[in-house]
Amino acid sequence: MIRTENHHWVPKFLLRNFASDDGRVFYYNLANRQIGKRPPKQLASRPNFNDLLVSGEPTSFERVYERIETRAAPVVKQLIAAKRVSDLSRIQRFALSEFLAAQSFRTEAYRRGLAAGRQGIDLGDVLSSHLEDIESLALMISDRRWALMESPQGTYFLIGDNPLVLQDLERPSEGGALGLDMANVEVFMPLSPSLALYMPSREVGDQIVEGYWNALQLAFASIDGLPNSQSLGPAEREVVDRCLTSAGPLYRALRLGEVLPAEQDNVVNLNALQIFWAANEVFSRSSDFSFVEHVLAESPSANTIIPVRIEKAQPIRP
Repeated sequence: MIRTENHHWVPKFLLRNFASDDGRVFYYNLANRQIGKRPPKQLASRPNFNDLLVSGEPTSFERVYERIETRAAPVVKQLIAAKRVSDLSRIQRFALSEFLAAQSFRTEAYRRGLAAGRQGIDLGDVLSSHLEDIESLALMISDRRWALMESPQGTYFLIGDNPLVLQDLERPSEGGALGLDMANVEVFMPLSPSLALYMPSREVGDQIVEGYWNALQLAFASIDGLPNSQSLGPAEREVVDRCLTSAGPLYRALRLGEVLPAEQDNVVNLNALQIFWAANEVFSRSSDFSFVEHVLAESPSANTIIPVRIEKAQPIRP
């Protein structure tokens, strides 16, 4: 007899963070536009979803994902409680990076995209290859600068059934190939209705930190009365002041680990990405899905699956 198990592509421990007081999570079905409420164990899952063929042999990936989740769950819990990325140890940071790496290819949305861009390769073989490479992918994620973004009071983050989302910093509204190893690609992951991970590319993160530090040094050097002080012209002073004002919170988040206060536009952007990247459903602590309905009305192709292309044994996301 074949044993039937319900396998999740979004872990229950993450979905529980979006549950209301009764322990259930509101969902919005993107296909039929229905709203409902279910416990996390009934969301983003299917019987035997992670049982596949690898080189023609029956193989289950479920235990591998469970081990990754077990290591990551307490790290996410600590992040939500402490709101400080800098408190994570090197081992904790890698455990969460490994979880994020797995989340990039374990979802139904990824499978649909892979099927749409099929290159004559079997799903089980592809996922097996990704799991073999997960350490290098996790190191790539860990090497980025991280910020914990907090939504403004009265707003909240949604989470879709494909929650790790990517965006091109220079062309945020355009499609095309996106990968964790690509320059200018930002990574986002909601952890709770009020907190989300934000990871710019290593290059962009370094530019933000170095730019702010240079502006801070110029401002300090221009203070009258200090040895070797230098004056700044009006235009230079304006640039320095603007940099210190606008980049200050991001610098403190990326460099010092402080929580990053999100703007309303940040919440709108991340919630829209959750809708665009989802396969079936979007989840929330609230029953108000008016934003989801607005996005679908304005962008009828928002839930269209874009083919996934495999290059150099790494998942390249739409």
